Amino acid sequence: MIYLTYGEPPSGVFFSQVTDVLNYLEEKHQSKIRLVAFISLHDFSEKKNELLNHRHNSIVLPMLPKAPYWKFNAIILWLLCLFLKPKSIIARNVIAANMALRIKNKCSVKKVCFDGRGAMKAEWTEYPITVPDNWKNNIHELENNAVNKSDFRIAVTYKLVEHWQSALRNAPHTMGALLNENWDKPYSRESAAFPHGQNFNLARAGKYWPTVGRIDGAYGDRNLVCSCEPISELAIN
Repeated sequence: MIYLTYGEPPSGVFFSQVTDVLNYLEEKHQSKIRLVAFISLHDFSEKKNELLNHRHNSIVLPMLPKAPYWKFNAIILWLLCLFLKPKSIIARNVIAANMALRIKNKCSVKKVCFDGRGAMKAEWTEYPITVPDNWKNNIHELENNAVNKSDFRIAVTYKLVEHWQSALRNAPHTMGALLNENWDKPYSRESAAFPHGQNFNLARAGKYWPTVGRIDGAYGDRNLVCSCEPISELAIN
């Protein structure tokens, strides 16, 4: 088994919530868990040595290149799993969970557990983290994947699960989605088709059927993205 962290430098919180817990699990349940930590290149050698001092069999790798380009690091994780052959990954924070989900069933990894104690969206919003603003806004999509697609969850409240599985959160639902045989939502097709006003007979009469679902979460609601040809192509010479 692998315990995966991403973008979290060694600290008192990290040691108490990660390394101390792993040491306890190995001692109490005779579990073999390998810590794999992707950390920033800034002061990499110093942070790596600090992690290894607390857990000597850890694998500490540099984040290449920056946080928004985590998919490159997922490739490194896949190569590592081909060598270590773990059957499951416990992933701390939403990016680590998405990395694990990305390689699931493409190697020996069959189960992914999301450890929700790494509150990246809240930290990125409250503190001056150097990532693009649009990525701060869109990280909730990664959180959605981590909550709904992971096989197991640790330290994730039922309210958060309900939030990501609500009909309004997944709206709009297209006719194609509603007629799909593989309906895996925790709410009914009727609630999906008429998520607002159905109890007051307000939704059915003026229902507008969308042709596409929401793109990039709420980003597409706030930003106009034109897919038409440029004006120069439409101009008459």
